[in-house]
Amino acid sequence: MSLLRSARFPAIVLLLAAGLGLFVANSAWGPVVDDAMHSSLGIPGVFELSLSHWIKDGLLAVFFFVVAVELQYELTAGQLNSARKALQPAIAAAGGVLIPIAIYAAMAWGSDASAGWPIPTATDIAFATGVNVAALAGAAVAVVGFGILSRQLDTRARVPIAVALALLAIATWVMVYLSGVHATIAGVALGLAMAQRPALRVRHELEPWVNVVVLPVFAFSAALVPIPSVPLSELSPAFWGVLVALPVGKVVGISLFGWIALRIGRQGSAPPLAFADLLAAGALGGIGFTVSLLLSELAFSDEAALSSTR
Repeated sequence: MSLLRSARFPAIVLLLAAGLGLFVANSAWGPVVDDAMHSSLGIPGVFELSLSHWIKDGLLAVFFFVVAVELQYELTAGQLNSARKALQPAIAAAGGVLIPIAIYAAMAWGSDASAGWPIPTATDIAFATGVNVAALAGAAVAVVGFGILSRQLDTRARVPIAVALALLAIATWVMVYLSGVHATIAGVALGLAMAQRPALRVRHELEPWVNVVVLPVFAFSAALVPIPSVPLSELSPAFWGVLVALPVGKVVGISLFGWIALRIGRQGSAPPLAFADLLAAGALGGIGFTVSLLLSELAFSDEAALSSTR
């Protein structure tokens, strides 16, 4: 199981899954798999989603839960447990969002592709429209209940409490989905709300499944993108904007803002990180392939020519 929790092995599986998705989408099997991904699953007339949406809105919420648990730990007991420690990476992260947006906006200004500015951020979530406030309020109540109840897991009534937590988690996901906000936010909210000790135990149990099932399945489905034969002159500004803003914007934004952050409050002392390390972090931040595809579907949901969905 240690192999499944390592950093490199899941990354290799993820890369292979994304490559397989691209291969299948551009092969004779592409139309068949595409039809299967858009087939409806669920309770007819009550709650139905396509297989693609179950993966991107359902399975991916589990991944975001695990990430949120890690974030909660780092903010309370880890390396980001004070405002001063959290400030520097937060500034670098802000640069990794703002600079790609600026580059993309400059390249797509005045075109129909300008709505795709969230795509090169790769860590941001596209703004949802038509938010259902009542459903969102219900989700908030469920999250609060989930957080309070999770603090009772060490009592004798562990099994019924665990069942109640599972039901609250499902209810939260459904209400967030119905609200119009991307359903993966439910995973983030639940991960941050859960009591730390049981949350870390759940994260430990979920991590292998996330690494070898959730993320590879998501990568495969997100990479099911047919590559059209289009002359360079007919490529959308969205293509050029993402091509430049994602890798270049991340490197420039993270390294430059990180360099500035390391000097805030240090009174001229030597920074703990070399600039080359910041450049490496920026380059890693520019790996946003599957997430960018997901954001493109959200940003261009009404423009089939620019979206990776039909």
